[in-house]
Amino acid sequence: MRFDGRYKSVVYHGHGLGEIYDLENDPGEFENLWDDPAARELKGRLLLEHLDAIAAAGGPGLERSEAY
Repeated sequence: MRFDGRYKSVVYHGHGLGEIYDLENDPGEFENLWDDPAARELKGRLLLEHLDAIAAAGGPGLERSEAY
């Protein structure tokens, strides 16, 4: 789950399912925008931001032992 101050997005990894709520206009989370064709660009942006947040939480990775 990720919240950017307006949109709450939930991604069920490996299932192709998710939830997107505009908490500014739908604070009760009644309208899931995930499959709404009008929210396609929003969904793409939120998925990229979600991926960036996951990558940032993982750290830089292993140090290289040899030059490539």
